[in-house]
Amino acid sequence: MIQNADEIVWGTISEIRESDFKVTIEGSLTGIDGDLWIKKFRDWDCASRWKEYKKGQKVFLFLRKDKENKLRVMSGGNEGELPILNDSVYINARSIIPPTLSVSREILMDYAVYKIEDQQYNLNGMNYYGVRLGFDDFVATCMYIRGCLKIEFSDQSFGHFH
Repeated sequence: MIQNADEIVWGTISEIRESDFKVTIEGSLTGIDGDLWIKKFRDWDCASRWKEYKKGQKVFLFLRKDKENKLRVMSGGNEGELPILNDSVYINARSIIPPTLSVSREILMDYAVYKIEDQQYNLNGMNYYGVRLGFDDFVATCMYIRGCLKIEFSDQSFGHFH
């Protein structure tokens, strides 16, 4: 999502309509500012939004333009819409960690081992199963990945990484 998003922003939901919501942008990795109207995620059998849309919710968004040039949250499971609470951003655990009985896993990436803890969090009265990350660290990581990694897709391969 970091590499393929047309827009990466964070802000506050300031208005809600039947099929879309408006976010007042507080920060962006793609240079956009102001207000954005975004198509709402519609729950389905295998995925649902973490909480009903509500004015005042803070969100971190990975967005793509659809065929009609309207912005939508990335991914079929709504993984591209992350709640923000205080100084943390929350990633749905099912987005990055396959479900198992263990709540702690280690991921080996080149020269480092990252420990990821998934658990239940109470986010404004709602139980959220995920991973909590420091907001500033998450933004810095997204900037680093977006600036230093390029993925090219072609018909002949799954992707070339640079």
